[in-house]
Amino acid sequence: MMTSLLTLLLACAGEAPKELPVDSAVDSEPNADTDETGETATDSGATETGETADTGETAEPGPLALSGLDAATVNEGEALALSYTLSRPARLFALGLPPGAVWDEATGALSFTPDSIQGGRAWAVTLVAIDGEERVEKEVTIEALDTITPPPPVVVSAVTGAGWTRYLLSQTTDEWLDSPGYAGRSLTAILCVPSAATADAPAPVQVVLHGIGSTPSPACSSSTVLLNPSDPDVSFWFGYASNLPAAAPSGEVLPYTQRRVLHLLEWALQQHPQADPSRVSLNGYSMGGAGSVTLGVMHARHFNMVNALHAQTVPLLHRPSREAQLSSLWGSIDAALPGVTGASVWEEQDLTAWLRDSPEARRQFIVYKHGKDDANVLFSTVLFPSPLTGLSWAETLQSQHIGHFLIWDEASHYALDPLLGPVWWTSGWDLATDPAASLRLNESFPAFSSYALDRDLGDGSGNGLRPYDDETAYAGDQSVAGDTGWTGDIAGTLNRGLRWDRAALVDELDRWSIPLRALDGPGGPPPTSGYPTTGDVPDGALPASVNVTLRRVNAFQTTPGELVDWTFGAQSGVATADAAGEVTVEGLLITSEWQTLEVLRRW
Repeated sequence: MMTSLLTLLLACAGEAPKELPVDSAVDSEPNADTDETGETATDSGATETGETADTGETAEPGPLALSGLDAATVNEGEALALSYTLSRPARLFALGLPPGAVWDEATGALSFTPDSIQGGRAWAVTLVAIDGEERVEKEVTIEALDTITPPPPVVVSAVTGAGWTRYLLSQTTDEWLDSPGYAGRSLTAILCVPSAATADAPAPVQVVLHGIGSTPSPACSSSTVLLNPSDPDVSFWFGYASNLPAAAPSGEVLPYTQRRVLHLLEWALQQHPQADPSRVSLNGYSMGGAGSVTLGVMHARHFNMVNALHAQTVPLLHRPSREAQLSSLWGSIDAALPGVTGASVWEEQDLTAWLRDSPEARRQFIVYKHGKDDANVLFSTVLFPSPLTGLSWAETLQSQHIGHFLIWDEASHYALDPLLGPVWWTSGWDLATDPAASLRLNESFPAFSSYALDRDLGDGSGNGLRPYDDETAYAGDQSVAGDTGWTGDIAGTLNRGLRWDRAALVDELDRWSIPLRALDGPGGPPPTSGYPTTGDVPDGALPASVNVTLRRVNAFQTTPGELVDWTFGAQSGVATADAAGEVTVEGLLITSEWQTLEVLRRW
């Protein structure tokens, strides 16, 4: 539950398509010979030119055919590459891909590297070839073998409450889940399962990552599965050097903490079919927020959304004291110890780079809240450019067209905005369970950007009210309204009040459509001049312009440069898929009434 979880975390914070390869083999005439020039001679002695000697007509093409493997297996952590060819040029789509798999229509290549919790599963992928005259389908079975097998968690105790059961878990580590020097220790986790949930009516899952100084929460819910792991090493839910607990970090820095969270999730979903694997969200505040958004972006294939509060997204922008603490686990920035990708671990976790470079990461939906007077996780993480990409977090969300809802105000790390109070930005929207605008891992959604009613975040500079400090940036006194040293509006949102109706979603080979609107509902006026409205009252006049990007597309796949036609109420136009094959429809005039965005393929 978005509203209740946010409140809980605030209260409990401890801190044009190319042609595919065409088969070139052509059957020769039974009695044909080849002369010294390499040309084929017929029985009559005439040279074969591809034309019929008597009539000049070309040969009839053969039927559309699709070639390639019908089945493949792959180990966890290893790369699978499959290639498919057509007997003649046609469109070729791949439907039902495994989470994290990539399809390249231009080359007919399917690539997939299952991660450590995807083993033991198989997927039936349907390849569909269409050339305007014929349609050919081929089913391909991909099986991931369960080759990474850490010890399963053990249930220590179970307690039944009002509509739920709480399980205390012990997670014993091995050298996949821990460095060799730590392997064998046992860590605590808590799992709460609603009594009313069933395999036929599964409940959404919230993975809740705690902050510094906290431990797994025992809180339970009668409507949501809650999974609470632990990070006793204060690794910001990532990991640490493989040589620890030696005196100084060296070698690789591996994501041991991330692996433990994923392993717990795998076990929970296997043991409790009443937990919905298509609705698993990550949630956290402070260190937990950083862990949630990092895990949710780096492993977007497993999570339908991220809900992160006061979270660092670019490790190189940590304040000096936090940099020093993390250097004891990751090595110093100058040491540049490598992570699993081979890059410096400090750069490996830069989420502006992940969202810029990874199609999988760009499928994520992110709810993100921060405070301008936060002196612990600085507001600079929202506005300062990443030293690696030159993009700020806010700029990345907008320019890469990520599904996001961003909120800021004059809160500090431990206290609410002095005028607006808690959860002022909505009248109770629960993104996990909302009957219209909710998210599923296997379902497309519209990602909004450049909304005309967005307020001004600022440009990352100071407004002259506060001097800049490395440890606190431009944070002011949280108890004093309006004294923040950051430019821009004191409080505001990006993409507030924008909704879609998932029940009416159409995601087919020839068409993608969904109804959209902007809320104009209950709420209140600004508490004083310069502040935003509260609740679901729009912060400006409708209609208002917004861009919409098609995300988590299943069937309506497009290639770089492909043109598609769109309509939205009285509006219509043409959109061009970008270099990644992703479609953004710009300048929709959205109102408080439902209007359907329809995007059509040009065959």
